Amino acid sequence: MIDYGKFDVIQLKAGHLRFIGRQRGGISPSEIEGRLGLEGRPYILANAGFFDLGNLNPICPAAVNGGATIQDPSPPVQRYESNYVKVAGDDKSYIHTGPPLPMTGNISFRHPKWTYVVTTPTGRHRLHDQVYMLGSLAHASVPKERLGLVKMRNGDYYLFVYTARDSRFGKNVRGFRDLMELWFESGFHATAFSPEDVLQSVNLDGGASIHVSWTDGNGAIKRIAKGHVRGEIPTESGKRVANLVQIFPSST
Repeated sequence: MIDYGKFDVIQLKAGHLRFIGRQRGGISPSEIEGRLGLEGRPYILANAGFFDLGNLNPICPAAVNGGATIQDPSPPVQRYESNYVKVAGDDKSYIHTGPPLPMTGNISFRHPKWTYVVTTPTGRHRLHDQVYMLGSLAHASVPKERLGLVKMRNGDYYLFVYTARDSRFGKNVRGFRDLMELWFESGFHATAFSPEDVLQSVNLDGGASIHVSWTDGNGAIKRIAKGHVRGEIPTESGKRVANLVQIFPSST
């Protein structure tokens, strides 16, 4: 079956990364893109961490006002905390997101399961099913559009974005990591690649939350990728999300 997907890879050399967000109600990309910062330097803007779908609060600490961090009122369920890792910005802002996407080996995350009882004419049956539970990464094993962030030891950042014309052509977390790994190993990377070159590689919020845009030094906006656009040019300003990541390439 043909994968009707689009794979974007964005490299920002010697980038400066920071997270921005709002504790309650989230933040829209349209509130940020087009506005210049850090001495008028251009930047990539993308969605970052996850919402608590119940009340639209960030699951994990989100950066606010370009550096200060807040304590999240809705942390992941304790049994799923290991699914998440801390990702720090260069201005000491940070979020937690996951799961980690190591360039080699197995990806491990705790899988959500719960037990419920159904009464049928022949008796009561105990069944297992996957459900949404805060922090459980219930989406990790299903095909979805994906967004990943990689920080290299030399200070470069990469954003990997996989969008598709239909969710049937999405990738699960392991398939997305394999696509990232294949890109590094296929010679597209400027130099010979070693997994040891990667300092951190993580999964960010995907699906309809995906929004990646470039604001140039004049404030002009180019939208690169957006979830659920079904092959159309991504011109919409993006949905409200928990927090955003802003990456400025080196000014030199």
